Amino acid sequence: MPIQNPDGLVSNTSSLTLYLGDSYNERQEGGQVIYGHLLSRKLEEFMGGQVASVCRTLPCYVEAAKAWKNSFVLTANFQKNDDSPRPEGILRITRWSVDPLFPQATVTVSFPLDAVQSSFEKILQQGIDRMIAQILSSRRRESSSQGNEPDSHLRGMIAAGEIDQALQLGERVYSDPSNNQLSKDFYYTLYSLEESTGKPEMAKRVGKMAVRKGMASKNLIVKMAENAKSRGERNEARNILFKGLEVYPNDREFWRYLIRDHINEGEFQKALKLIRQFELKNPPMPAHPHFVIETYAILVGMGQGEKADRWFQDQIPKDWADSPEPSSFLAHAVLTRYFQQGEWKKAATTVEALIGRGIESKELYRDWMTALGAENNPIKEVRVGREALAKGVRSQWIRDQVTYLEQKGY
Repeated sequence: MPIQNPDGLVSNTSSLTLYLGDSYNERQEGGQVIYGHLLSRKLEEFMGGQVASVCRTLPCYVEAAKAWKNSFVLTANFQKNDDSPRPEGILRITRWSVDPLFPQATVTVSFPLDAVQSSFEKILQQGIDRMIAQILSSRRRESSSQGNEPDSHLRGMIAAGEIDQALQLGERVYSDPSNNQLSKDFYYTLYSLEESTGKPEMAKRVGKMAVRKGMASKNLIVKMAENAKSRGERNEARNILFKGLEVYPNDREFWRYLIRDHINEGEFQKALKLIRQFELKNPPMPAHPHFVIETYAILVGMGQGEKADRWFQDQIPKDWADSPEPSSFLAHAVLTRYFQQGEWKKAATTVEALIGRGIESKELYRDWMTALGAENNPIKEVRVGREALAKGVRSQWIRDQVTYLEQKGY
């Protein structure tokens, strides 16, 4: 189970890196879920050798879960809770179906921001216990009733692998004008189903209807924005998120997405302005500033190197690159700072290690090629570019650079 830690609340996520699969899938009353070091030892007994780096990303866990014939995987997200009047964090445990991949349920656990590292295992276990209790309760309800709600029907069909039937049911319910009380869960489930079965236009219609009726959940709005951006519809993605902020004005993920979008476009002053606006609505607690990674990226992008270095030293864990899932966004900012300092070899070594672990983005591939170009290593640079394109990385800069190097005979 990958651990997402966007606000840096957990200093060492390695000890919390979780397991594959579901121990509860074939049990009526559940059992013990193990993770972290206990899991590593158990897997070593089963597989032999070190297994700490078997999976670090959700897609890796999903592929392994399919191979092990598990029906779901879990993810965990530790972040600040800006909706609380007290300084606290929130853990979200999400259950994802494996085939097709989309989230089925989420539980939350609140905790004080001054929680020490050793207490995060207890917080995580509490979240897992709540998720398992929800799973068992849902199964008991399903066994004692027919599940008359449309979203219950959909989830039941999906869990049973009846994807085509679920899609037909969802579209029939959605198209029936008499169904004017459909839930947020229904819209999210149908949207995810349409996307996962290759029907993006229908998914867009479902999402827009949910927004228009005020039935779009936070997760649906974020997913709609991400999909719009992946299609190159940047303005549409921003419009979706601004609509989300009208409904959920303090949701950190909407703000983070907009801030990062401005940073990626080089609009650092606009990104900084958004952070200041968020701070006015949600004054930060002492020693817990908002948007730590984004602030560092802004300082680097604005050329304020010394200030960026101090911020990095004070706010970002020194072992960030060794965590189970390093932020590719932070990595790009760090590499940009290396470039500013002329540390090309250090940049090339760092990015090669990250991509070798599956931490990939078009920015990181471009950074790698930039570092290799500065080191006058065109043979490896063009090989890296070809690798990126073969993996489906969409970057005109990479494509143009590969073409240029190939024309020179590399």
